[in-house]
Amino acid sequence: MDYFTYNTYAENVKAAEHFLAMANEHKLGQRWNLVGSVVFSAFSIEAFLNHVGEEQDGAWKDWDTKNRPNSEAKLMRLNITLNKNLKAQFTELFKLRDMVAHGRTITVAKNVRNPQNNLKGAINNLSSEFESRTTLKKVTELVLGTKKIIEFINNSTLELSNHKLWSIGSGRLRTS
Repeated sequence: MDYFTYNTYAENVKAAEHFLAMANEHKLGQRWNLVGSVVFSAFSIEAFLNHVGEEQDGAWKDWDTKNRPNSEAKLMRLNITLNKNLKAQFTELFKLRDMVAHGRTITVAKNVRNPQNNLKGAINNLSSEFESRTTLKKVTELVLGTKKIIEFINNSTLELSNHKLWSIGSGRLRTS
């Protein structure tokens, strides 16, 4: 019997890159493609942490299921310390993911100088905290940072395990 390994983290990286490419190519729907790119970037890091954890720690799955740890706790359990730049990207990705995954009703406010004449314009220019923190440029940096974080985790743990980093290359697929 042949066995194949399905590497969720690699698929998630490719999904993040796909959504980012669609955001770059199409103004219509750009916001939702940026959301998809951010969320799948965070998913890929968490999936890789689980991949490495299961390779190194026989009790990982039980610990993960019972404790529902956040990604910071997973890094600590694997004894991984990210450098300042990677840590900042890691933290931002998971804050943004949490905004989407644990969404709350928010009130978006904007001062309008002349509401009677500018109400429609003001409504069109409202942005939530998530939107203001996810420009096309910033999401591009976060997706690139995701690959760097995964590679850093891989390099930090490679000697402890037999895992090999499955290709997180630039696969792309068009769905529109």
